[in-house]
Formats: sequence, structure tokens, C-alpha cells
Amino acid sequence: MIKTKKNVKESFVYLLENKSFKDITVQNIIDTALIKRPTFYKYYKDKYDLAEQLSDEYIQQAKSYLKDRFKEMEDQDLVYVV
Repeated sequence: MIKTKKNVKESFVYLLENKSFKDITVQNIIDTALIKRPTFYKYYKDKYDLAEQLSDEYIQQAKSYLKDRFKEMEDQDLVYVV
């Protein structure tokens, strides 16, 4: 499951680098990911759902990264105050 979803996401990003979103079809995604249509629909409703899930994932990663970076800065500031 994790490997398949990763493959689909990577295929979608690859397609986005080479085509506009409106020109990408589910068929393009499954052809690039080398999966069957039912496998795609097992995880995603359509390309919009895939795009939304991927965007949410990237946003969560960015939030986590920024939280860690600012936490690190706060910790450093405390060392200098003491």
C-alpha cells in the first residue's frame, strides 16, 4: 500500500513537471505508475483528490519542518539568556 501510493504520487508529480494539471488524466497517472485503474481508485476518488492529498501532505511536512526549526531557535535563545 505505502509503496503503491508513493509510486502514484511520484508519477503524478512527474506528470505535473511535464504537463499542465488540466491535461493530466487518471489514465496518464496509472500508465506512468504502472498500476491498474482499480488500484488507483482504491486510494483516490480522482486526480483532484490525489492533488488535494498530496498538497495536504506537503503542507504538513512544511509545518512540521518550520515547527522544528523555530523550536530549535527558541532552544538556542534560552541558552543565551541563561
